Amino acid sequence: KIKSIQKEGEDSIIIVLQKTDKPDFISRLVFVDRTLTSQQALDATGISIQHTCLAVLAEMPGQGEGKKEVELVLFRRKRINRDDNLAKKYEELGFDPADPHSVVALNRAEPDFANHFPNATHWKDPAGKWCCMTFSGSNGRRQLTVDRSILPWRTCWWFAGVRKI
Repeated sequence: KIKSIQKEGEDSIIIVLQKTDKPDFISRLVFVDRTLTSQQALDATGISIQHTCLAVLAEMPGQGEGKKEVELVLFRRKRINRDDNLAKKYEELGFDPADPHSVVALNRAEPDFANHFPNATHWKDPAGKWCCMTFSGSNGRRQLTVDRSILPWRTCWWFAGVRKI
């Protein structure tokens, strides 16, 4: 059931979906510039409060060639989760976690998005440890974090995914 459709500019549309027996969803079309390094992508958001673990940033997935249109689907959980349980939820919903560059593109295109929808993605590094990227904000103070994921996820977070092909 579509709750609302909002045109946000030339290159973005938000569709808010709501179901009574499942989490809420937000679908968003974004344009991802994969030519940027991870740090360049973070800097392009204009967010000055950046908490980054350089080792995680160095191995962050998503960099590549060219620019690509990506549909992100964000969902939220109604209970606290650890990364392993969150991974199972992605699978159950038919999503893969969105790569960090796609989540950056969302927050770059819509600077106030994280004020209303704190959003995140997660991935495993080559050693099999969970890592995460988060965007949040309040009172005009936006911040992002790229780090190891060690704490449980609270219910306020919206998790970015892409539909499995």
